[in-house]
Amino acid sequence: MGLAQIEQLLKLYPQRVVLVDEAYVDFGGDSAIPLIDQYPNLLVVHTLSKSRSLAGLRVGFACGQAPLIDALARVKNSFNSYPLDRLAIAGALAALKTTLTLSRPARR
Repeated sequence: MGLAQIEQLLKLYPQRVVLVDEAYVDFGGDSAIPLIDQYPNLLVVHTLSKSRSLAGLRVGFACGQAPLIDALARVKNSFNSYPLDRLAIAGALAALKTTLTLSRPARR
């Protein structure tokens, strides 16, 4: 689904949360993250298991406006059966620091 279609959904359903899963965006898609400032109902999630090969660590992140992120933080321990340990956090941080280097080859 392209950004124009995502934006249509966001406008059509302003009272609903629109969740965009960007698990494969590094392989050629356009990220919806730039739309977050315009749409308080947009939540973008991204896993580090695909383009950064961290599947075993079960690491990802969510981007959205503060109220959505605050709501996630309030409920995360009630459904998250994969708490992050120090190794997972260190691996995730290292992977995120190399985003620019990795995203160029992945998009070719």
